[in-house]
Amino acid sequence: MKQNFQKWLCLATVFMFIGCGGGEVKKNSESTAISLEKNLQKIGTLVHKVDLPPEPSAPDHSIEGVDTNRNGARDDLEYITYQGLNSLDDITTSEYEKVLSVIKMIQPKNPPVANSINEHRIYCKYMELPKKIRDEMPLSFLYDIVLNTSERRTAFNASLQPSTVSSGAEICE
Repeated sequence: MKQNFQKWLCLATVFMFIGCGGGEVKKNSESTAISLEKNLQKIGTLVHKVDLPPEPSAPDHSIEGVDTNRNGARDDLEYITYQGLNSLDDITTSEYEKVLSVIKMIQPKNPPVANSINEHRIYCKYMELPKKIRDEMPLSFLYDIVLNTSERRTAFNASLQPSTVSSGAEICE
């Protein structure tokens, strides 16, 4: 709750600053947005707990993308996960890592490896996440951010292990 209050206070201050013309300082909307983003990164549950890789300078649309810290998760996905979870109360680094582990399970290899991705295991691993995380980041959202190019979707489909069971909570036990 405290982090949300801090975010809103920061936003209100920025908007008040912009609305008043900022005194002698004139900022365009792009520099204001950059400044706001940098300040919001200093607020939240995961601040000073998660070591993010360098911020991606340009999108890499290759199948595996850029993974500068070599942890198996694309850098852009680490940032999206961080931004999605950082505003939630009481998120632990362990929970952040568990979301990344689900993302890593979805991420296909290049070249694709047949039968290396098991959607049933992905579903069951996802269902182990706390409800507050599942509410914030639905499984369909995780699939969308990981498989955000046609090449990644094609590699994913080539890597799928045929499933003999339907996904459901009753079969994850």
